Amino acid sequence: MQRVASRITSERRAKGWSYDELVRQLKDHTQRPFHKTQVHRWETGKATPSLEQLKDLADVFGRPVGWFLEPIHDADEPLEGAASMSTPHPSEAA
Repeated sequence: MQRVASRITSERRAKGWSYDELVRQLKDHTQRPFHKTQVHRWETGKATPSLEQLKDLADVFGRPVGWFLEPIHDADEPLEGAASMSTPHPSEAA
């Protein structure tokens, strides 16, 4: 589920949030425990959020749950400020 991982990463970065800040947002929203290791595993594709966790992520990001599963197009990725944090494609390197 690399698409989900990419969406979580891009949205977190677009909001300027660290792993710790996303964890804090999730804890505040759900009153359930989350850990930055969990977020890191989601972003690297080593783990996939459950449906309940996807709903929680959607809520804190202000996105519909389905957004995590939709094809990624440049038009809706990433939000302002995140472009400077992305790694250029190898073909774009000087």
